[in-house]
Amino acid sequence: MSYTEDPTKSSSSHDAPAAPVVPVKRKWYYTTLAQALVVGAVAFLAPGMYNALSNLGAGGLASADTWNKATALLFGLMCVTCVFGGIFINQFGLRWSLSASSIFYTIYAASLYENSRSGNEWFLIFANALQGIGAGVFFAAEGAVVIGYPEPHKRGRYISIWIVMRNLGPVVGGAILLSLNKDASSSGSVSLNSYLVFVGIMCSAPFVSLLLAAPEKVQRSDGSKVVLHKTTFKTELKASWRFLSSRKILLLIPLFFVSWFSDSMVSNYSAKYLSVRARALSSFLSPFAGNIGAVGLGWWLDSKFTTRRNRALLAFSFIIIFQFALWIWTSVNIKDFLVSKPKFDWSSTGFGRAYALIFFWFFEEFIFQSFLYWLTGTLTHDLHELVHVTGIVRGIEGAGQAVAYGIEGSGASPWVHIGLNVGLVGLSIYPAYLVIKDIPNTEAVAHEAFDEQGNKIERIQDAVV
Repeated sequence: MSYTEDPTKSSSSHDAPAAPVVPVKRKWYYTTLAQALVVGAVAFLAPGMYNALSNLGAGGLASADTWNKATALLFGLMCVTCVFGGIFINQFGLRWSLSASSIFYTIYAASLYENSRSGNEWFLIFANALQGIGAGVFFAAEGAVVIGYPEPHKRGRYISIWIVMRNLGPVVGGAILLSLNKDASSSGSVSLNSYLVFVGIMCSAPFVSLLLAAPEKVQRSDGSKVVLHKTTFKTELKASWRFLSSRKILLLIPLFFVSWFSDSMVSNYSAKYLSVRARALSSFLSPFAGNIGAVGLGWWLDSKFTTRRNRALLAFSFIIIFQFALWIWTSVNIKDFLVSKPKFDWSSTGFGRAYALIFFWFFEEFIFQSFLYWLTGTLTHDLHELVHVTGIVRGIEGAGQAVAYGIEGSGASPWVHIGLNVGLVGLSIYPAYLVIKDIPNTEAVAHEAFDEQGNKIERIQDAVV
């Protein structure tokens, strides 16, 4: 069976006989669960801690202006490096790519410290530029491991493990920030010691990344292999373009673009309307909402309640309906707050109403993100392809975030952001539906077939219900 022209179209499981699976005695260190825990630990130490700072609103800084512009630069660069991150990963491997790219998170935290201490803006902008380059490679590698390493029928729960561990970063980080800023009942920036603690924690991420097993050493429970082919730079560049221009990816671009568009609004909402210690409390509590959403969605997508396609359609419907409900709630709050211009401390009247919106936005954003990664895993089952596809997903998301933070940094009315977001969500529904309705009700696992000389001769699909 030849390789299909559209790389996102999986072949039918009836086209070829199932490849034989040889049972092996597995070592726990090389199991897919162990790999999910390793990548989850790295996510905890790097993007998790980054999210803890971001959850403070404006990175914990007193002013959001420079932070908005620097963050727009970060995501603008990331949208490029994510899409073409597969080229770097193919040359250096998943483990070393993950390790090298995680270093930039530490530099980012150090720039927040320096800006808060001395008002140094150039270092903050420079660190965001570096972070944009590094994060692109990081997310492409991380996503490929999370989706490509596990057995297909376990993918939903392993994505939820990864999301939960990533969200433990903001939980732990939020607890640290809360303890260091519990007496700051007014507005302003968080304490300098807060940033120093985060720099120290993030420094361990590159070393933990090296615990990740190479693809060929991973031992799945069904005996199937995880394969990452090394090719030339030119071949990888062509592959990136082929995936980016494939039909299913083009249909999903609007959904990818808008998936994190709300993030800038939530962050600036927190900076504008919550006191320092209320922001710290928000940074601690909000990740629990994301964990609840990710675990619940993972359970649902891996369940046998109905067909795989119906589970996907029902999950997508819930995500979209809940998104529109939150924008209505956001509009009501913003309309009142633009007039009253409040600054809520946790002891203030009305804090519950102001903060609950943030809590439920976290729930929505992480079920949205979990669903997109699961959906991406239905497009292809080859790890080499997933490196490119997950990079494209995160790159397009980054483009959306760059535009969103650019709007916030320009001083535009919040109604511009809300109206644009609602419109983009509406435009993304039908194209995404065209992809989701065609999700097969069986999982396929890719195997490699070789001739007597060891040359690969075909790719065979084995169906797993």
